[in-house]
Amino acid sequence: MRLRNLLEYAALESEFYRNTLRQADVERVTSSRDLARIPMLSREALMANLEGIITSRRQTVHGKSRSTSGSTGCRLNVLNDNRFVLSQYVRQIRQWLSCGVRPGQSHLFLMQSSGSSEVGRLRSRLDTRLMNRIWLLFTSLPPLEEELWVALRLLEQKQITLLYAPPFLLGALADLKSSSSNKTRGPRIIVTGSELLHAGLRRHIEMSLGVRVLDGYALTEVGSVAWQCVVGDGYHVDADEVILETVEGGQPIWNKPGEIVVTNLSNYAMPLIRYRTGDVGILTDRQCSCGRALPILVSIEGRLRDHVVCADGRELSPREVARVVGNIVGARFHVVQESADTIRVGLPGMSQDEATTAGLRKALSCLMGPGVRIIFETSDQTGIVRGLKQAAVTSKCHALHGRSSASEVECNGEFADHE
Repeated sequence: MRLRNLLEYAALESEFYRNTLRQADVERVTSSRDLARIPMLSREALMANLEGIITSRRQTVHGKSRSTSGSTGCRLNVLNDNRFVLSQYVRQIRQWLSCGVRPGQSHLFLMQSSGSSEVGRLRSRLDTRLMNRIWLLFTSLPPLEEELWVALRLLEQKQITLLYAPPFLLGALADLKSSSSNKTRGPRIIVTGSELLHAGLRRHIEMSLGVRVLDGYALTEVGSVAWQCVVGDGYHVDADEVILETVEGGQPIWNKPGEIVVTNLSNYAMPLIRYRTGDVGILTDRQCSCGRALPILVSIEGRLRDHVVCADGRELSPREVARVVGNIVGARFHVVQESADTIRVGLPGMSQDEATTAGLRKALSCLMGPGVRIIFETSDQTGIVRGLKQAAVTSKCHALHGRSSASEVECNGEFADHE
């Protein structure tokens, strides 16, 4: 019903979707097979047809627009109508409640800032409608040590229940805590998102901070998409607010890796129907052992453009490559594929002993095939910085061979915020 209402509204109010649905000869959508007949929307098409996609509901936006992080090389301003904003609050509260968080408990949000940072640039906000204490701390990129100390002191002084931060900031916080004699009380729950959380980094965070990490998957364009519960058996898809597909060759697939395609059922100001995210995941038809009936995304494999391309044509996901490297060196590394036969691996100086590098050469050769050239370099980075995000594994092969995902396009500008 909600999908049908969205399609009817989009056909009536959006010139782009009116023409798209007409050309696809889609009058009614009653099944996933019908939905698959609608062409997928790439970011390139979105950027080229913005004015045709935005509907008259823009008048209800009242300044509610958000900008993407710029990790694709292009920032996009997204219009959110009032219904979407409310649905996003509901989705977030559902995730927190599933983790055991209750109203009145303290939260700390550790966020990176694109502007100049001030040490301890902190503001507290009292939100009597939902939570009593919410603390926001914005750090530099990369974060300064004194900013991380502010976060550690807050964890202790404010008795924080929920800590939210992207993986690389959590990693930096874990580094500081494990390298010091500080016995700061940690949060009860850690929730992360916005970047690929690989196994080595997850282990490091959990061991250093003494708390289990729950991952989430969200996009600025569509809001929260999926999240892990305390059972952690995959990611629960917010199926009442989004329709998630994994596709291969334009057709939905199950139980194997495919590009994640999302339809947002809430945002009528800027409808996104079958939007190509550029991410790869595995959608299953089984349910989580926690008993919730929401669909399960088994794993998020990373961005399509960062898949490592082997000489024999195989493609390895960033998660797969990070798992192999992380099992040997732990949390702090980054991998860049320069060409089909050349890999550059950045490691902290202390990790470049002969046994470690020999183990990595053997493991990566087994993974990618013989003949791969591996170059080691000294680096304390946990990833390659893109906008406000970091990627532990990146590949230049997709760009070199013109195989970038539909979400990775050059951008000559962005549309202005609508009042």
